[in-house]
Amino acid sequence: MSKVITLPGLVDPHVHFRTPGAEYKEDFVTGAVAALAGGISCVLDMPNTNPPTITHNDLGWKKDKVKNSKIQFGFHFGATEDNLDEIKKVSLDKARDKESDIASIKVFFGSSTGNLLVNNLEYLEKLMRKTTKIITVHAEDEEIIQKNIAKYKGREKPGIHSKIRSPEAAASAVDKLLNLVRKTNHPVYFCHISTKEEVDLIKNAKKEGLPVFAEVTPHHLFLDTSAYKKWGNFVKVNPPLRSKEDQKALWDAINDGTIDTIGSDHAPHLPKEKKVDYWNAPSGIPGVETTLPLMLDAINKKMLTIDRLVELMSTNQEKIFGLDLKGSETTIDLGLIRDVKISDLHSKCEWNPYEEMELTGWPVETKVLGKTMYQMLR
Repeated sequence: MSKVITLPGLVDPHVHFRTPGAEYKEDFVTGAVAALAGGISCVLDMPNTNPPTITHNDLGWKKDKVKNSKIQFGFHFGATEDNLDEIKKVSLDKARDKESDIASIKVFFGSSTGNLLVNNLEYLEKLMRKTTKIITVHAEDEEIIQKNIAKYKGREKPGIHSKIRSPEAAASAVDKLLNLVRKTNHPVYFCHISTKEEVDLIKNAKKEGLPVFAEVTPHHLFLDTSAYKKWGNFVKVNPPLRSKEDQKALWDAINDGTIDTIGSDHAPHLPKEKKVDYWNAPSGIPGVETTLPLMLDAINKKMLTIDRLVELMSTNQEKIFGLDLKGSETTIDLGLIRDVKISDLHSKCEWNPYEEMELTGWPVETKVLGKTMYQMLR
């Protein structure tokens, strides 16, 4: 039965649209179309491109390159251990210089795609004291990761990824960064938390009154380590898939308010890139187009409410990143039943871990600044 509802503009605060440097597997045109078809009217793009977005000139080039996009967008700016002056240039008040403003400063405290690792705690404390911009963090402990790499060297099964990037690596990083927040009172946004231990640490930090925020991805909510059996390296992602116990903790944290946002961490790679040995397969899962349908299906299964969804995908992002979503909205049909079909999706990567899943609840129209940019043909 059709059940049509109009929601405010929805935001994906965590996408990798691969511009510049890897447009063969996604670009801002195809990424934007996928987002709009997924009911998303605004995206915030990550800096670990090639070259990375780590200078004022890089940011200006990127903004000019995508200025005619059909979707609202913003950019996270990458931190390195020697670009503090560049961070100052782009950390301006929107009212003073809209062209230089950024959504956040992104810190890769654990290594991931690209070469933006920053895990020097003294430098991070200095960074927190030198900028007023919110800092978003990929929080995994690099020292633990490297020890585990040595431990599992020579093994090939994709499931070792969840052991190399262990729950301890995630919890250790979050704990260290929370100690910096206690010292500086600087706001920090934890990207893609994935474990029960992280949930507990962040929940207690919020009770202390610390200015911290937490994001969770759909793949950590809807996939677990059992997915390696079917998908292998295709579901290799940083941080990795976790246990069903961790998954339950994330859902509990969604419903008790510990989790602030849903971000897809849309990170597409072509199938041929994934069809190699574990050690050479890149990490990343596409998700910008399927995030909302998965969450709407969860609403139909009574796993969360529509009001909570709006908080997780609109109002909280608007507050945290200072966005203006006026004039943007998404119309959903909460009763529409469809299978996830690759032929219907728009990412260049042409695969999706939710393929053939039957989901109830789909976006049917996406408006950006008052203009219809997507309408489902039925």
